[in-house]
Amino acid sequence: MPGEQNIQAKDGTNLHVRQFHCKDPKAQLLVLHGYLEHCMRYVEFAEFLNKSSIAVTLFDFRGHGTSGGKRAMVNKWEDYLSDVDVIRTTLLPNVDAFLLGHSNGGLVLLDYILQGSGKDHLNGIKGAIISNPYVGPSETCANPIKKAVGRLFGTVMPNLSIPAALAAEVLTSDPVKQEEHRNDPQNQANAKAGWASEGIKAQDRVQKAARTATIAFPILFVMSDGDVVASVKVNKRVSEQLQAEDKTILIREGEKHEVLNEVNREELFDTISKWILDKSA
Repeated sequence: MPGEQNIQAKDGTNLHVRQFHCKDPKAQLLVLHGYLEHCMRYVEFAEFLNKSSIAVTLFDFRGHGTSGGKRAMVNKWEDYLSDVDVIRTTLLPNVDAFLLGHSNGGLVLLDYILQGSGKDHLNGIKGAIISNPYVGPSETCANPIKKAVGRLFGTVMPNLSIPAALAAEVLTSDPVKQEEHRNDPQNQANAKAGWASEGIKAQDRVQKAARTATIAFPILFVMSDGDVVASVKVNKRVSEQLQAEDKTILIREGEKHEVLNEVNREELFDTISKWILDKSA
């Protein structure tokens, strides 16, 4: 049964939560969406997992969807990490919990895990799924002017808008999903210099930590070789360097950045659901 609630972040920002529960769940998944989008783009995925007895919790990051905060803005990256802690309090008790992060949500999730390796706040996490994380921009998106704006103006002019220039066609090859993206008023077109500045620091931190870190729970990397948003090269390197007691790297050939919105997405939905149920058994 879908439901919704609002919860307050530690700084008082309103965070909107959507829950897709099912009868007698065998596991549950918390989804961290990407930058400039919102959680309701994952409803099809959530409903599919419900059929496999996996409950799903979606939420809008601050500055996105119907959550509070300045649009597309984060004052400090730690606010994202703190928000994940707060949202986790809405999860079902006594049900194995998994986390999934896509794109910017994947960067947040990796930073959340790597900063907290061995720390108490990771207790209760049974596994993590990382989907085309934005650990580094692709060569197409690595515009030196944009990077300079992020680094130079992120502190002094954090609310400066930077056109993201992400056409629907570079996100997915599915024409239906492309049209949905174009017509969705909650998708945003402009990044903020403050987010870019904080994100660059998080990318550097994650890339450095991944060289020596070991994760104490299963992790599944899902990456596409046709991604022109996140760097395929950087993601490949990070996924290979990061050690875990149980690690799977899945490459989606010919697919673009939004693998959960691709033409063959139900095949991936099924793979993820089986992976979750296997790790929660």
